[in-house]
This record gives sequence, structure tokens and C-alpha cells, in this order.
Amino acid sequence: FRNRDADRWLPILAIAKSFDDNGSTNYLDTLIELGKADVEQKKEAGKTKKEVMVTEILVDYLKDKCSKEFKKSENFINVPVKDFFTVLTGLDAHNRYSWQGEVTKLLKEQYKIETVRKRHKKEFVTFYSVPKSFIIAV
Repeated sequence: FRNRDADRWLPILAIAKSFDDNGSTNYLDTLIELGKADVEQKKEAGKTKKEVMVTEILVDYLKDKCSKEFKKSENFINVPVKDFFTVLTGLDAHNRYSWQGEVTKLLKEQYKIETVRKRHKKEFVTFYSVPKSFIIAV
């Protein structure tokens, strides 16, 4: 247990240990397992919130910024990585993502969105190559 979880669970475990001195009852073991399950559940809930946030912002970004490209392209829309990351960090009040590699990893693992490097206005730029099916699926 760390940080806030320790603040919550250590007093409860201390009380359980005082009742479980002779080892005849399993209060301490039971509460340790319950605490671990609680901490794990909170980690999963926090992870899900981050993923949902990125997904919703990407969908809104595609609808707002890429509506012309969406109509022109056949299968994929190219979203500039730096532009999207700037929008994402601007809308994220809790600063959940500190570097764009985290976002790229999430998009690759969750949605199979790849990055591509293309020449854009005389320089190479990295884009997320977002399939049109992404908007329909989400």
C-alpha cells in the first residue's frame, strides 16, 4: 500500500491485527486481500478514464479539424501528432499525459492507429493514420 491507499488501509489493518493476535481468526489476511483488490480496482478505473478521455478528444478533433479531409480520403485521415498532443494537453486539467509517446502507445495498442512520417510544407511531420472506421466504431 502506498500514498493515499496506505493512509486508508494501514489503520484498518492495525485494528485487524490487534483482533487477530493469536492467529485463530483471519481478519488480517482477509483485509489485506480486500485492500489489494480495492487498490487494483482503482488502478483499472483510472486507466479506463485516461483511455476514454483520449478517445473522446480524438473523435472531437477529427470532427472539428478534419471534416474536409474526412470527405476526401478513402480509408485514413492523417492527424498531426504534435497538434493533437497540444489539444489533448490543453483540455486535460489533470495532466495525465506528460509526453506524446504515452498517447501514441495507447492509440497503437487500443485502436491499431499507426504513426506515419510524411513531408508536409517542406518538412517531415509525424501523423497518426486514423482509419475512417475508428469514428464509426467509437
